[in-house]
Amino acid sequence: MKKHLNVKNLTIVTLIILLLLSFLNPGGHLPNRTTIKVDSIPYAVHDTISIDSLVEVEVEIEVPVEVEKRVEIQVLTPVDTSEILKVYFAKIQYKEVLTLPDNLGTVTIMDTISKNSIVNRKFISDIKQMIVKDTIYTKEPKKGQLFFGLNGGFNKINVVSHIGTGLMYKTKEDKIFHVGLGVANRVFDGTNGEFTPYVDALTTAMKTIMQDESTIFIGQQIVYYGNPMSKTIEGLPKEKMIETPVMEETQLGMSLGLAMAGHKVVTFYPRWDFLICASNQLVNHLDKIKKMSNGQWNPHILIRVGKGSDKPLDPGHQHKGNYFEEFKSICKNIEFHDLKTPNDIELAYKYATKEGGIHVLVEYPELYYS
Repeated sequence: MKKHLNVKNLTIVTLIILLLLSFLNPGGHLPNRTTIKVDSIPYAVHDTISIDSLVEVEVEIEVPVEVEKRVEIQVLTPVDTSEILKVYFAKIQYKEVLTLPDNLGTVTIMDTISKNSIVNRKFISDIKQMIVKDTIYTKEPKKGQLFFGLNGGFNKINVVSHIGTGLMYKTKEDKIFHVGLGVANRVFDGTNGEFTPYVDALTTAMKTIMQDESTIFIGQQIVYYGNPMSKTIEGLPKEKMIETPVMEETQLGMSLGLAMAGHKVVTFYPRWDFLICASNQLVNHLDKIKKMSNGQWNPHILIRVGKGSDKPLDPGHQHKGNYFEEFKSICKNIEFHDLKTPNDIELAYKYATKEGGIHVLVEYPELYYS
């Protein structure tokens, strides 16, 4: 091998390589070369081309950075084991006070701690009493009630008119039962138990009217004595009497209804002032019922009404009125009778009983005692 590697052979090989390179790449190393011909001889022309472009280049640069290094050094301290055990087993108390809203008071909590646990807890409260401003009404259960009382009456003539006692029981259902016992001094004209002729005439008229089976008495204090009129029907059958409370309008309305049903009605008003309360029924109903019904209804009603009297005691101005003329001028279909004597009583009741219709008969209670 060495004998072939001499200068001559190396020179020959070098020339052969250069010829091959010239043949394969004539004119230079650039593949995009331009050739021109001069006198039919090609020459290679090399151009210089400038290209502007942005090229991103990554460059690694070392920058010095200061780093804070923390070094933890564990320092061992001495531990008192006995003290730890002492605290662990000890009983320690804690106190906490809670304040309630609206100044109602406080609640104190007392805790006892041992071995890391609550071994005892107490609550101590100091709460003020609340004042309830709302009022609650409750109905008391109904129960029966018993009443006891005494009664009596006085007048100028008799001094003591009556005395008595009584018991009244009210049930849970508001029903009332009454029983009484007493004595009455029935002296009207100074003689024991005798009526005056005026009262006697009224009593006779009532007994005569009662003979008709259709007669009904209605009013206040007629079943039980309470005014002089009730004395004029004393002894008559109670089943013919209707006791009414203080309701003058209703009383006269009931009188009209009973009369329209076929009864002969005697209705009692001890004072003119009481009958005024029933003016609507008297003026608008009784006075006009016959005409409004075209004669089909002609009720028979006798209205006994008393002029206020100051005997035996003055009843006051509201109980002493006499409205005879006023009502007579208003009521055109009712007949009015002024009873000033026993004879007036006899004639008026005979006429009223015979004629039928509606009559107002005015009495004078002071004549009961003369």
